[in-house]
Formats: sequence, structure tokens, C-alpha cells
Amino acid sequence: MGVNNLHRKNPKSYLIPTKMINEPTITIDLTYLHTVTGGDRLFEKMLLEGAVEDIQLKIDDLQRAWDSEDASTIQSNAHSLKSLTAIAGLPQIEHWSKIIDQLFADGIFHSKPKESITSIINGWILAKPKLQTLLAAY
Repeated sequence: MGVNNLHRKNPKSYLIPTKMINEPTITIDLTYLHTVTGGDRLFEKMLLEGAVEDIQLKIDDLQRAWDSEDASTIQSNAHSLKSLTAIAGLPQIEHWSKIIDQLFADGIFHSKPKESITSIINGWILAKPKLQTLLAAY
């Protein structure tokens, strides 16, 4: 696995696996969705369609909030993404969203979690077509 040196005073302490930043591994696990719906495929499709639409909106808002360093909006979107990505079966994005939600709960902008924000956005770019394919099969 390659690494990305961020060229700090102590470069070895800032080595980040490239895979984490540029190519997140994304799995889709719809176990939670199946549990919530009791296996009702029509209800599953409705929830999944809504989650996909809402995730896209939250990702777009998260990106704008990050660009404008708006801590409360970053936290709010990350908080919403936790439940939406659980419904959509995206455990990696749910995990990164929890990290951001907790970190920004103090209402102060933090620049260090850029990798998690990038992973959320890149993860969604990879996951969205997979979810759309799943939806088409319903």
C-alpha cells in the first residue's frame, strides 16, 4: 500500500496510506435495512431510494460547509449521514461520519480531519453507482 507524505517537520509522523484517502474500500451491507423493514422489499426500496437522495444532499452540504469552514453545518451533516448511511448499508462512510460528528460537536472548525471528509466524499462517489444498481434490481 502506498503512502502520501504531507511534508511536515517530522514527515514520518504524517504518513497516510494512499488507499485511505484516494481509494476507500466500500462495502454495502443491507442487513440493518432488512431488519428495519422486516424483509418488505417495497419498503426497502422506498427507504433506500430516500437514503440515496438524502445522502447526496448531505454530501453536497458537507463539502460546502467544509469549504466555508462552517463547523456547525459540518457536524449537522455528519450527524445525519450516520443514520442515512446505516440505512444504505455503508459502514465505512457511517464510521467516518461518526468521527466527524464527534469532532465537530464542540462547534469549532478543525482542519485535521480532512482525510475523513475526503474519505466520506470519495466513498460516496464509489458507493452511489453500486446502490443505484441495487435499486434498479428491486
